[in-house]
Amino acid sequence: MEPYAGRVNGNSPPSGYINIEKYNNYLFEKAAGKMVSAASDLGITLKVSDVLAQLKVDNQDIADIQMDERNRKSRAGAESVLYNLTSSDLDNFTDIYIAAKENGLDLEQVAGLAIDRGIQNRYGSTLKEFDIYPYGWDFSETDPDKIAAAKNQLPGSITQKADEIRNKLQGGTGLAGDFVEYLLNPRTGLCSATDDSLDFLSRLIDIYNQQPKGQAKDI
Repeated sequence: MEPYAGRVNGNSPPSGYINIEKYNNYLFEKAAGKMVSAASDLGITLKVSDVLAQLKVDNQDIADIQMDERNRKSRAGAESVLYNLTSSDLDNFTDIYIAAKENGLDLEQVAGLAIDRGIQNRYGSTLKEFDIYPYGWDFSETDPDKIAAAKNQLPGSITQKADEIRNKLQGGTGLAGDFVEYLLNPRTGLCSATDDSLDFLSRLIDIYNQQPKGQAKDI
């Protein structure tokens, strides 16, 4: 993966929210593992470390690519919430991107999570919460009791999936508690959630929950 060069067709590619150096190392290691396995099938014993080193020599242009956080921020621009992602966020979203790729999940949903994290990082406790009203709500309504009762009434499919995710969280997850709370808050993350984004989050949590204890990483 090449260094972040800015938005493409209005969207930021993965290089805008993951650690490209870490991702390229993952690709090298994956390729080396496949080559060692293929050689083993032929009765040839190779060391992963030797194959990995040779792959990097043969592909020096890629191996030399380093993560340049200053360049990434400059390309993103201070007006973009991706500017507010930390180096730790980039590392963790790299892990999420890889997990999604290896498990056939929608990679575009990773970008959505990264944007949400950037929003949370930028605004923190000062994040303005939005009142959510049912579809077709009569905004001329003045009865305070009816207004209070209607606020933040999300579609049933959204609230059901959010509840299912909350139940999964009781068993542990690789997602940091404050970020999950933001994502599942009906006045912040859930106000823009979709069935697809919650399905992705649910499957991602399943993947993390299946990891040996101590390996899940927080974002």
